[in-house]
Amino acid sequence: MSQRLLIETPVSGYQLLDFGEGRRLERFGSVVVERPDPRATGPRKLEEWEPHWRYVTFAATRRWEARFPDAPRRWPVEIEGTRFLLELDDDGGIGFDPAQIACWRWARERIQGCYHLKQVRVLDLFAGFGGLTGAVLREGAQVDHVEADRGALERARRAIDSPDVRWINDEAQSFVDRALRDGDRYELLVVRPPSRQRAPSGRAWDLSCDLAHLMGKLPRLASRNCRGAWFAPREEERGRPWRAEALEALLRDYFPGRSVQVVEYGIATAGGRVLPGGLAATWADEGADAAGASGPLSAAEIEARLDVVLDVVLSSRRTAAAPARALATFDRPLQEFVLRWVGIAARTQGELAYQMVNHAPEALRLLGREGTEAWLLQAMDRFDTSGLHDAMEVLGGVEAFAAELRARDTAVVFEQVGGALELFIRGLHGRGLRLEAGDRCFGDSETLHLPASLRRAPDRAGNRLLYKALAVQMWAQGWYGTFRDDPLAWLETQPDPARTLRLWATLERLRLDARIARELPGLWRELTALYRRMERPLVPEGFEEAAAALAGEETTAADSRRWATSFVSSSLSTSSM
Repeated sequence: MSQRLLIETPVSGYQLLDFGEGRRLERFGSVVVERPDPRATGPRKLEEWEPHWRYVTFAATRRWEARFPDAPRRWPVEIEGTRFLLELDDDGGIGFDPAQIACWRWARERIQGCYHLKQVRVLDLFAGFGGLTGAVLREGAQVDHVEADRGALERARRAIDSPDVRWINDEAQSFVDRALRDGDRYELLVVRPPSRQRAPSGRAWDLSCDLAHLMGKLPRLASRNCRGAWFAPREEERGRPWRAEALEALLRDYFPGRSVQVVEYGIATAGGRVLPGGLAATWADEGADAAGASGPLSAAEIEARLDVVLDVVLSSRRTAAAPARALATFDRPLQEFVLRWVGIAARTQGELAYQMVNHAPEALRLLGREGTEAWLLQAMDRFDTSGLHDAMEVLGGVEAFAAELRARDTAVVFEQVGGALELFIRGLHGRGLRLEAGDRCFGDSETLHLPASLRRAPDRAGNRLLYKALAVQMWAQGWYGTFRDDPLAWLETQPDPARTLRLWATLERLRLDARIARELPGLWRELTALYRRMERPLVPEGFEEAAAALAGEETTAADSRRWATSFVSSSLSTSSM
């Protein structure tokens, strides 16, 4: 489910005055600036724009034009309490992105009230000109401000000048590797990577190549009391915008067990027109301050949290005691799952949230987590389209919803999952791989071919996950070098090529499973659930010793081939006796 964060202007030090026809007009302090923006669609509302500075592009010409003779090229401004030194650059920038105010507000909300923590350390990776750093400093945080662009870092340092900031001029990958070696941990992670960037050392950052490696390391930087993570690529890759489901899947797989949400943020003029700002994927569990605790909440603890969320609809005769007792029988992740949804609903309508928590325990027993989420989404959609009465009918009809789910066809066709899977694989691979439907599964360096439909799992959720598992296995074959050496030449030397190929396929799958389990734990958790659902053993009988050997960090496809040869040789020796 997505959330919308709207920055209504004017705010202190900034106002979006107008936008349209591919341009935007803004006021920063006392200076008005006009510049291009491809998201500024539609007509302008103001008849005349009178900026101090206007950025023009014509053929090969790109420059700032002063509309008033005394217009400053560099000026200080304070926006929502954070100081900036704004300066016109050759690319049309000024050293501040107003859309990032959404991230500041999110981060401050996550930090506020953390009085039980001795310190709150924030990692601001690809930190830019210091907006987020300045915002969280006011909440008492300590910040590691990591930025490869020395000019941007120095401007942020001059504007903020705080002893609670470590100013780090380095490339993100190098810094993260060093932080892991040093044992650094953070209570908040903010990552806003650009498409490309070059570090002082000369090492280049390329989103399409480096993102998957970076994301794989970030979870180890989260402290036991980590309050959340904000992930928002600052630019579009190859001109295509990130989609919400791709961002959500990316964060969910690298931060397993967290409640992931997509945030859509934008900036509004005083007249209410909204200029899109971008997308971010976040996790910020309501119980994040207890994220390290594995035990379930007691009925009293749940009731205390519900009393706060449902305050407007509770009374002396209507309490949250009964649903709290029912929720206390579930494990902690399911408790937090329900409490998060109740919090979301309460921000919309109190009675809707109250009915939701009363029926949620029954839904969890009948539908499981995935089915319960589908039931909650239908209730919220019904509330948006038809109102509270119809939404309550959905909430009260858990048994009918369960019967409807069971009655649905379990098959999933490629067209239903292909788009989301392609974006997911792009996040893993670092660059685009095409996905196409075909008669069989196979992959090459450019395309992964998947079945046109799947009905092997007992339900639709399982078949969707099976599509994902097949795509991941084929991606892993390319990523971890299954075909790096020519296996056909090796097979031609084997006494029983067909049997050797079948054995090698099983052994290579075990090797790739071990790599995925180690480097993508959230994804592996999903795949093991699929194995269990399909009653398929993780390690086939007789392969236990080989699986243990192939789980090593340095194993390659050559090791799988040696084991396959050994299996065949052993069986031939036995049969000849």
